[in-house]
Amino acid sequence: MEQRDFWHFMYGGSNRHRESHHERLNDEFDVESESDERQHHKRESHRDVEGLNRSNQRESHRDIEGLNRSNQRESHRDVEGLNRSNQRESHRDIEGLNRSNQRESHRDVEGLNRSNQRESHRDVEGLNRSTCRKLADIIGGDVITSDPVCVVQRLRDIDAKILGRRTQSPLALPFALSFENHSRNTLNLGETVILQKEINPFLTELRKRGLIVTAVHNHWLFDEPRLMYMHWENTGDPFDFARKSFEAAKEAGLF
Repeated sequence: MEQRDFWHFMYGGSNRHRESHHERLNDEFDVESESDERQHHKRESHRDVEGLNRSNQRESHRDIEGLNRSNQRESHRDVEGLNRSNQRESHRDIEGLNRSNQRESHRDVEGLNRSNQRESHRDVEGLNRSTCRKLADIIGGDVITSDPVCVVQRLRDIDAKILGRRTQSPLALPFALSFENHSRNTLNLGETVILQKEINPFLTELRKRGLIVTAVHNHWLFDEPRLMYMHWENTGDPFDFARKSFEAAKEAGLF
């Protein structure tokens, strides 16, 4: 090899080697710069995200606090409104109840007055139900009515037929007393169904006790046995009349 070619080989090749080395260094520096820049962008992005999250959290917190305060104010208003409404309704209810009670009390007083007037009227004109019940007990019967006249009755135990049909009608088998015009001096009336064989004994017992026999007659046709009816009367103590009438009936064998 010639000397010139040798030196060219030695130095020329070295220069290319240095250039190549510089290019690699530049490339590595560019890569490192790009890497640093990406990391810088990542950090910036991370800061932006963190800042945005904190900002959103603060905004959400403010929204929640504001909503809570708003809800509290609305609830407070609702409660106050409900309380006022309930107070008004309660006031109306109390006023309505008071008016209703006043009307009911007025009606009760009026009703009691009318009832007392009717009872007083009955006591003057007739016998009250309690007295009538006591008169029914004397003959072992029931109160048929106490107003305007006290009527007590029991049925006789007679196996009777009318038109071939067995009857237990109170129109067919009565032993009945009536009392009216109170003041212990009542008009007292009596009636009973009686068999033909019982007429004379019962009439005798009534007269023994000072009771007036007013009628003996029949009521029905085609009856069996033959049913007759006797009536008697007096004025005076209703309890005395009831006792004497029932005693006479028992003595004559009617009961």
